[in-house]
Amino acid sequence: MMQRKVRNCNTHRWYKSSVTLGLIGVLMLVWHSASGEELIDESGIEKFWASMPQHRFFTTQDGVRIAYRSFIHPKPKALVVIVSGRTETFLKYQELIFDLYQRGYSVYQHDHRGQGLSGRLLDDPLKGHVENFGDYVTDLHQFMNQVVQPTGAGPYLLLSHSLGGAVAIRYMAQYPKDFAAAVLGSPMLAPNTGPAGTCLLASLIGKACGDCSTPSSKPETFEERFAQNRLTHSKQRFRVKEDIFHETPAAAIAAPTFGWVEQACAIRRDLLDDAAKLDTPIMLLQAGADTVVLNEPQDEFCRRLNRMGKPACQGGKPHVIPNAFHELYFEADEYRTPALQATYDFFERYGRVPR
Repeated sequence: MMQRKVRNCNTHRWYKSSVTLGLIGVLMLVWHSASGEELIDESGIEKFWASMPQHRFFTTQDGVRIAYRSFIHPKPKALVVIVSGRTETFLKYQELIFDLYQRGYSVYQHDHRGQGLSGRLLDDPLKGHVENFGDYVTDLHQFMNQVVQPTGAGPYLLLSHSLGGAVAIRYMAQYPKDFAAAVLGSPMLAPNTGPAGTCLLASLIGKACGDCSTPSSKPETFEERFAQNRLTHSKQRFRVKEDIFHETPAAAIAAPTFGWVEQACAIRRDLLDDAAKLDTPIMLLQAGADTVVLNEPQDEFCRRLNRMGKPACQGGKPHVIPNAFHELYFEADEYRTPALQATYDFFERYGRVPR
């Protein structure tokens, strides 16, 4: 009898502990939500990242070393190729790559020429520059041919952000069979260059001094930088990004050159015209409060695709994440979670391995 009583007491204690831990968990969720902090598994991400092979390089035909990393899942649903935005590096994408891997995807990502851990094009490594926008497309094609497709681990899915969206559109117009589906996150159909005539001015200056930097300024304190940023509402993810570039300063770049802006402006019409050449199923994710790129050209892009009966932009328009800033996959959870879920749902629909 005494033994049963002790066992009952232990069970009672275990039950009380479980309830207490459950209440603590709920309170933590409420606190995180109220405080605006995100539930990021930083320890899990760090362990995952450290367990994977280090980055490698391939060399382009014009001699630029391109850095890339691969994250090969033992039983992949499909393989996701991430095409990033201006200033970015795969080092910044650690959380997203971790999330995709946990979801069952292998992931490959390269750093664009002139940024991240890839080779620079000018003597000043902080200048964001490209000679010709088509070079980004050529580099991606070599990455696919030389690194990704030899794995034979398709279907291949494309996930892009900002500049990467413009590269993706140009790429799919030239190589329509390479990807089973593509998600364009906040794609740069047109950069927000400010007052009318800025593109013309950039073109004029670019022809005279293409490698001259555009004006820029950076507040001294973290709080000021976060307050002025229009990329994300998440202070945690903003800080993580700053920490990454602080720890790896060689991956950082600053303002674009006039030559880069000239190229970004010059492809605007080409990107809309590319709609007629696209056959890849596409979902365009639009950040409702984006001020980095213009949303109206994204709307027009979807209208064109739908008028042509293309498998893209369901309902004839982008999938909008209301009130979100530009960097959807680095946003606060209230914006990031629906963007990520929409991406998963789309990939599940179009990217299943044939059985």
